Amino acid sequence: MLIRLTSKDNRVLKQVRSLSKRKYREVYQQFVLEGKKAVAEVLAFGANPQFLVVADSFVAKPDWDPILDKAMERNVTIYQVTDALFAGLAQTEEPQGILIVVGKQECRWEDLIFQTKPFWVVIDGLQDPGNLGTIIRTAAAVNVDGLILTTETVDAYNPKTLRATMGAVLRTRLMQKVPPPDVIRRCRERGLPVVVADPRGAIPYYQWDFTQGMALVVGNESKGPSPIFCENAAAKVAIPMPGQIDSLNAGVAASILMFERVRQQGNITPFLV
Repeated sequence: MLIRLTSKDNRVLKQVRSLSKRKYREVYQQFVLEGKKAVAEVLAFGANPQFLVVADSFVAKPDWDPILDKAMERNVTIYQVTDALFAGLAQTEEPQGILIVVGKQECRWEDLIFQTKPFWVVIDGLQDPGNLGTIIRTAAAVNVDGLILTTETVDAYNPKTLRATMGAVLRTRLMQKVPPPDVIRRCRERGLPVVVADPRGAIPYYQWDFTQGMALVVGNESKGPSPIFCENAAAKVAIPMPGQIDSLNAGVAASILMFERVRQQGNITPFLV
């Protein structure tokens, strides 16, 4: 169904604008993805599309026809607006003229414990949305069994985070707002060691066995992880840095550590500094 909207005060457009704030993303249990690639991924990969908003200028492009066909096939409502109205909805500096509102599909603990030796990545208190987006994209690439965000962590559906994920949030088993004690309790129940990323850690990361089940904890950019994780850590692993830098940003560090699991499982020769 294609519906023309002409007023910025329309209920649908107000709802889209409200989703720029975490409060309303949680109220509606929805988020917004912008751009033709993100929209095509949502429609193709079985996510939970709610509705599309498209600008007049995008409808005139050849890119529109396959998206229209897929939206019709999935019975997704389409709202068409002027370019000026669309500009009032967009969160990007150079909007492409198309966005999709998607229903959240966050996991429960029951969804994360199907593996015998699960690999969980716990993000504790991270505040930079770009760093979190990088971590989410890497987690999808590595195929982690669960990405767990604790209560003080930035929202995975923050617009800046979503842009950094480039749609990978749709392919990640994700939980949000999880209290750290709950993570520790679940790890104990599963017999999973808690491994904390710490630039002062005693163990170089490549000396730890990443092929076993584990919960890898990456903490706040400046403060590190919550004390409860450090107190219950089976190991604190560090990334050796021979240069005159004492830490990496969280997105880079987490990516190195996650791909160490891939390297060890694939028996690939490491590059060691």
